[in-house]
Amino acid sequence: MASIWLQSDNRDGVAAASDALDSMLRFDPLSCGESRDGGRRIIYLNEFAALFHVAEEDRRVAVVSVWTY
Repeated sequence: MASIWLQSDNRDGVAAASDALDSMLRFDPLSCGESRDGGRRIIYLNEFAALFHVAEEDRRVAVVSVWTY
């Protein structure tokens, strides 16, 4: 997300999307986005997408990648 922010003309929008994504994944990550193979999930938020994995036993979310579309 940092590289997207650095290259953006709308840094406030990138920061807001990052904050929204953090909030969504913090409280109920298994209800966010769509499931994918290998226990991964994908979420689309405005012009951003993120691929992430939820480790329920550890109560952790790992964001694998973030990109714009």
